[in-house]
Amino acid sequence: MKSATSVMALALALAGCGGEDAPAPPPVGGGATPTPTPSNCTIEFQNQTCQPGVLITPVSNPPPADPPALPGHATALAWESTEYKQNYGLEQIGASLAYSRGAFGQGVTIAVIDVGNQTNHPEVFKRVSSSSTSIYDERGDIVEGDNRWAHGLQCATLAMGTRNGVGAHGVAIGAELLYIRADAGFGFPSLDDFPLHTNKDLAESIDYAVANGASVISLSLGVREDPGNLLFDAIRRATDAGVVVVTALGNYFDGRADAQKNIVLLPAAFGADPAFQGRMVLAGASNQGGEIAFFSPRAGAGGQDAFLLAPGANMLVPGGGGARSTILAPGNTTSFLRDSGTSFAAPHIAGAIAVVMSGRNVSAAEALQLLYENAVDVGPAGTDATNGRGRIDLRPIFI
Repeated sequence: MKSATSVMALALALAGCGGEDAPAPPPVGGGATPTPTPSNCTIEFQNQTCQPGVLITPVSNPPPADPPALPGHATALAWESTEYKQNYGLEQIGASLAYSRGAFGQGVTIAVIDVGNQTNHPEVFKRVSSSSTSIYDERGDIVEGDNRWAHGLQCATLAMGTRNGVGAHGVAIGAELLYIRADAGFGFPSLDDFPLHTNKDLAESIDYAVANGASVISLSLGVREDPGNLLFDAIRRATDAGVVVVTALGNYFDGRADAQKNIVLLPAAFGADPAFQGRMVLAGASNQGGEIAFFSPRAGAGGQDAFLLAPGANMLVPGGGGARSTILAPGNTTSFLRDSGTSFAAPHIAGAIAVVMSGRNVSAAEALQLLYENAVDVGPAGTDATNGRGRIDLRPIFI
């Protein structure tokens, strides 16, 4: 059990509510929804028992096919498949041009620190590092049996999801995933039992990521306070080691004025602290029109130099359960849904860093600097307190 001093994890606030100011793209597939799983359903990969009556995305039985080899398309247009177009984000950041130059994130390890994942989901199957683990209670189990809340899988998929012709793939389609689970597990149907993270959990997860070869860390969760500076110091150790930390900001779906959309979650609220040497980036969400999404916190004067926009609204992501889920193929329980949040902007940036590293043969810090230098200016000219440095774009880097 967590101690009474545990601070609330904000993955719930970071995940979206399926809304945005632009109309949602048309539904994918036949519109069917998953059915409740029987009480004896088993998650075969980790031998976890499903909860009776809970809507989940069961793993494939037999396991998914191996990830297909990446083709050698020499033109950007050839990469723009139906799967590529399911999320406008890949087009918005110009991923196809990078792919045409042979830059897929290959040789780069992206650490995603989040809630439980499904390591044999088709989007990540056989691309998950054997060093992946769970920090919480040192149980080493990264699979969450109840996948109604597929936040970790969603973020991992947007960062590096496999190009396999199903759903939508991620940015760094050749990168390796180091998955680190940092939650206490679910107690559905009660949301009172939503998983908790502490600054200690996150600090240990960051240290683990650095020790196990991650070049970039994607954090789509946060805490309200940092007693003893445990989280701050862990990020400083990571950035001192040359690792880039990308963090989401939380969301405001409550209709408040833009002037009140401040960054209050840690680590994002650390802003552009010089201790991080410019190697921690704050991930604001852009919408389909390329502007800052209505729900995204604004950069603020203290964070604008470390702030980048990336796609985060109306993303097609894996998900199990709920009326918005769609089974994409008859007989296949892999389902996807549309959702929004700065949680989804962070993995776009992490994936873009991996792509730049592989295509330009640069370090993670150098790749981030290229993203800053080539960002699309949004709003007032130059860096500003709303849009920060602008929106990421791979095209100028790979022209």
